[in-house]
Amino acid sequence: RTPSPHTTMAEGPVVIVGAGVCGLTAAMVLQRHEIPYVVLERAKQADTDVDVGCGWDISPAVLKVFDKCDLKPQDFMGLYSDMHLLNMSGGLVRHFNCEKDLDNYQSWAVERSTLIKTLRSRVSGEVRYGCAVAGVTEDESGATVQLEGGDSVRGRAVLGCDGVNSAVRTAIGGQALAGTGIQAWWGRAQVQPGSPLADAITKASIEKSKTGTLVWYLGDGSKPGCFMAALDAFGPGSFPWAAYVEGPKAEVTGDGPRQGAIGGVKDNLTARLAGRADLFTQLVAATPGEMVYTTHLYERSDPEAPYKSKGGRVALLGDAAHPQTPFKGMAVNMAIVDAFVLGSRLAKQPVVEAIAAYDSDERRKAATHLVEEGRSWGSWMVTSSTFKTWAFRVAAKWMPSKNVIADFIKDDQANMVFLDKALADLGMA
Repeated sequence: RTPSPHTTMAEGPVVIVGAGVCGLTAAMVLQRHEIPYVVLERAKQADTDVDVGCGWDISPAVLKVFDKCDLKPQDFMGLYSDMHLLNMSGGLVRHFNCEKDLDNYQSWAVERSTLIKTLRSRVSGEVRYGCAVAGVTEDESGATVQLEGGDSVRGRAVLGCDGVNSAVRTAIGGQALAGTGIQAWWGRAQVQPGSPLADAITKASIEKSKTGTLVWYLGDGSKPGCFMAALDAFGPGSFPWAAYVEGPKAEVTGDGPRQGAIGGVKDNLTARLAGRADLFTQLVAATPGEMVYTTHLYERSDPEAPYKSKGGRVALLGDAAHPQTPFKGMAVNMAIVDAFVLGSRLAKQPVVEAIAAYDSDERRKAATHLVEEGRSWGSWMVTSSTFKTWAFRVAAKWMPSKNVIADFIKDDQANMVFLDKALADLGMA
């Protein structure tokens, strides 16, 4: 919380584009070091608070970041105590209990809106909603964000935390997006106690969970795709879910990959669910149409492309830098670590030096590896190949229990190495 020796108010704020988890984490870190900032968000505030997907699994590196920022997991996150793998007809493939099978691993998870509201509560600086970016320019003394409508905001640096379809990445000549061939739907079911769906959820729990249960349906050749739902991990009556299927390698059009709450989305998914497990179809049916979102999943066409501009005062973070499928569980964790590392470096180092250290070859190579692994996992999870779906279910059934968490922790090592190097460089270890 010591003011930066490299910063004066005359230099202007750090301009953060995007008020999602990445942007708000960066703002929180800068604020702790008394660095001025302004956050620009294209959407309305209400739209940034929408819950989609199954929530996010939080990695050890991010728990370390939260500890550095005085955020206690138990204040805003939940725990999974059990995980059930099932086939698309509802038959049990495998059951894991975190206490018995995974060496008491604490599987922390958080809903999107809860994390955003928690981070926003730690941010007292200026956050402007309804500000769409039209362009970004830079010179030797700073960078300027041009907004649609003619206004502009100038600062010492610009952080592009604006997600998969990043306007900042486009403005600095970043590579286009490429489709992965996977389509996703997200939603959040509204379940009444005592209803048939509530009974089905209780039955799906198999054992009395201490906290929450993650159910994961694996497809087969006749019923391809995968479906995940969080049962009571975030409190009674909260049932977020996600579904993934094979799709065309769609090009980005219109508003890009975040096409949500558009006409026919729920009906389209419902039609594709014919013959799937009852719990799966009932959760979708219990979700209001306006709470069903869909998108195709994208990556950068060149995942090893730089995370900074040529002039060195504009940086890409999170999904703007390394968009990826959700199947490795690392996207939000990498975004939070990115924001903490670069925010801390900007507090302790001159701007160009800080951004250059952030955009390291090691970070880009590690991120590229996770992007490629996530794409591979995704292709196996949604495939319509009878052999591949059979092989995946066999592996899921017989792999050692500890491998479930060991793989997640192994993937997180890239974050931990990146984080620890920054802490050591800055004297913050």
